[in-house]
Amino acid sequence: MKRICIAGASECGKTTLAIELSRAYWRNHKMPSLVLDIWKAENSWGKQAWVTADEKKFFGTEENQYADGAIWKRRGDLVIVDEASTVIARDRNLVPIFTRIRHCEHTLLVICHDATDLLPTMRRNLTELFLFCQPVKAIPLWQQDLPTMRGMEKAANLDKYFFLHCKNFSEATPKKLKL
Repeated sequence: MKRICIAGASECGKTTLAIELSRAYWRNHKMPSLVLDIWKAENSWGKQAWVTADEKKFFGTEENQYADGAIWKRRGDLVIVDEASTVIARDRNLVPIFTRIRHCEHTLLVICHDATDLLPTMRRNLTELFLFCQPVKAIPLWQQDLPTMRGMEKAANLDKYFFLHCKNFSEATPKKLKL
């Protein structure tokens, strides 16, 4: 039950990597994906994914946020939030997505541009990062909130489709997205 973030500039491969991870979780663990994609590009996610653009359907209504949303009804899914810079947008009301989701036996995957798209509490609850090229000013935020992930400074100089895979208590591993 990980809490994962994929961060990087526009058109660097973030959603492509998320789709590949979704398919891998299905293939290796039979874990379906619940995807909030505000552009609702459901055909690209694959048959293992239930996709919606409706935030209330996904998270729940404001009155009953932790009972009636799709992510709270089921157990053991890969929960993907695409465009977190727009959807999550540092909203304090969404902190429980990062802090409570493991109690539903879900793995969380959020896709954003950089550390400034998430509140510090949200960042501190992440267990894994896939960092595409990051602005130099964003790297200290990642390092401050995730001190057990080493080598993130290398994310400032990555070429298109290259990323760092960072895990707690480990050195970042450089990788290239397979297209």
